[in-house]
Amino acid sequence: MDQSRFTIIIPSKIIDRNLINCEKKIRQYYKEIKILLALDEINDNTEFSVHTNKIVTGLVNVSEKRNMCFRQCKTDFLVFIDSDAYPDHPWLDKIESIFEQNQNIGACGGPNLSPDENDEEKKLISFIKKSYIVTQDVNLLKKIQSKGKFIHFLPTCNLIIKKSIIKNKDPFVKNLFSNEEISLNMNIKKFGYKIYYDPSIYVFHKDRNTKSYLRQRFIYGSEALKVFLKFPCRCSFNLMISTIPFTSILLLMCIFLLNIFNINIFVLNTYLFPLTALVIFL
Repeated sequence: MDQSRFTIIIPSKIIDRNLINCEKKIRQYYKEIKILLALDEINDNTEFSVHTNKIVTGLVNVSEKRNMCFRQCKTDFLVFIDSDAYPDHPWLDKIESIFEQNQNIGACGGPNLSPDENDEEKKLISFIKKSYIVTQDVNLLKKIQSKGKFIHFLPTCNLIIKKSIIKNKDPFVKNLFSNEEISLNMNIKKFGYKIYYDPSIYVFHKDRNTKSYLRQRFIYGSEALKVFLKFPCRCSFNLMISTIPFTSILLLMCIFLLNIFNINIFVLNTYLFPLTALVIFL
């Protein structure tokens, strides 16, 4: 593998334990590969490799952080990974051969697995993320399948793209605060390229605690309609579907409150109450 052909982009608010661990794990397998850390600010003097550079982006979202790094990259391949993800093997070694064996491949990647945890709270979050309602293509992204295949979607916590397919524009829509990979995946296919899944290109992706996870899901849900209207596709439709349990709970709470105040709305009580109760139960 020619490490000079790759740049790894890692967005993070600050230099924290997750980011340090991610960079350290990558350096176990790739001593000379270029890494760009996109940070709101440099908050400490942690020593990184000479091949790791920091970019101060200010208070911008993850999409714009990646765009800013993209503009500085001169290498053939860009590797996107989250700061709370990390490899435990040389996961990039096959990338060059994958792109060379099929010129129509514009992006590739693999699973992002939950690491083994002793924390019961994170085990629960890991279990929840293995639901098809929560995770796109869950059987591919949360498990290691037996063989590679072409798919429609890969998240940016473990995604490699060929830089030449993105011409004269930023790869991410900067005004999206979540689900920015849906726009990138759609654009890759719009440019006439395919997305390839290889089970050997896996990383581990740390699970959040319950509070952080619920905050993340709330942000995802608040952007769901906007993403679907802007990028209508199977992935954005699935995102919309994933908001149904939460909206059902809100609607059920509203019905209860109306009944407490003796406000009887026939349609709500007769039709929506049993429907929302059924959705929540399912």
